[in-house]
Amino acid sequence: MHRMWLLVALSLFLTLSIGACAGNKNSASTVPGGGVSPVSGRTLPPEPDPAVNKATIAGVDSNNDGLRDDVERWLDEKYGGDKKKLSGVRKYARSAQRDIVEVDKITAETRSAYSKKGLKEGDCFIEFFGGTPRERESVREQIIEQTFNTIDRIKIKRASDKKFNGLMFGLSKAEENAACTEE
Repeated sequence: MHRMWLLVALSLFLTLSIGACAGNKNSASTVPGGGVSPVSGRTLPPEPDPAVNKATIAGVDSNNDGLRDDVERWLDEKYGGDKKKLSGVRKYARSAQRDIVEVDKITAETRSAYSKKGLKEGDCFIEFFGGTPRERESVREQIIEQTFNTIDRIKIKRASDKKFNGLMFGLSKAEENAACTEE
C-alpha cells in the first residue's frame, strides 16, 4: 500500500514538473494562439501558419497594426524587455513592411510623403533604440531579413526601391524636431 502511494505521488510530481517546464520558455513563442507576452506584457497576435503567411506579399497581420504577425512576435521576443527599444524597432519594421505592402500606392505625387514618413521613422528608431551606429545597422539588417523573407517580397522591395531611384528627399527642421511617440 505504501509503495502504491509513493508511485502515485511520484507520477503526479513528474506530470506537474514536466508540464511546468514545457510551458516556461520565457519567450513570445509561449503564446502561440496569441495572448499576453511574458517578455513585454503586450497582447500578441497568434503565430501565423507559415504556409499561409508566406502565400502573399503582405503576409498575415491579424491585428492590423502594420506589422506581419510573425515579425511582431519576433520583435517582441527579441526586444520586448525594453519598451523604448521595442517601440523603435516596431517603427522601423512597420516602415519596411509598408515598402512592400503599399508599393502600388507610391506615385510621382506621393513619393515625397512616403520618403519623409520613412525618414522620420528612421529618426525615431535611432532615438528610441540608441546604441552605436554599428549596433543599429545590425538590427536594421535583421529586421530586413525577417520582413523580406521570400523571393516575391524581395522582388516587390526592389520594385519599391526603383520608384525612389536617384531621388533625394529630406525633412524640414519642423519635421526633424517633431516628437517621436512611443507605442
